[in-house]
Amino acid sequence: MIDKVNYFPTDKYSKNVAHIEHTINKGKSAICTTNPDGAEIEYAKPADNRSAGSLISYQVDQLPSGAKILIQIK
Repeated sequence: MIDKVNYFPTDKYSKNVAHIEHTINKGKSAICTTNPDGAEIEYAKPADNRSAGSLISYQVDQLPSGAKILIQIK
């Protein structure tokens, strides 16, 4: 069961979207949980990381730990 769908706009977050697509294409799931154990890490410029992190935080802030989030690129 998916608790939330998290949309990432390609035009604004192109570097982060590239990482997400790369990770999914390597066989990782597009479904994440709010507790990030086992996350795949890639370098991102601090400004890109803060911006995308703010978007994610805003979208999942009220979800409980362990909630399942489907990442969608738009």
